Amino acid sequence: MRVLALVHHVVAGTGVFADEVTHRGHELEEWLPSARPIPRPLSQYDAVMAFGGGMQADQEDRYPWLRVARNTLRDALERSVPTLGVCLGAQVLARAA
Repeated sequence: MRVLALVHHVVAGTGVFADEVTHRGHELEEWLPSARPIPRPLSQYDAVMAFGGGMQADQEDRYPWLRVARNTLRDALERSVPTLGVCLGAQVLARAA
């Protein structure tokens, strides 16, 4: 299984979630939407996790990459990809829904 992890801030990463994913033999790809495009098409992932950050979910004018994250999570929901949001990731996921 390939899991995409949206990391919104380098100090609010995947933590114990990464440990669990890799411990179970799955592949985890971390993506920092503020720094680069998604590593591969969303269709190539079996699950998505979105993590925290110091910004607010509605600050897309100040952090334009939040819109990219929201649209990616919306696409995951529309494709019925299992998706988990933690902290800011949960807020962006709620906005996407």
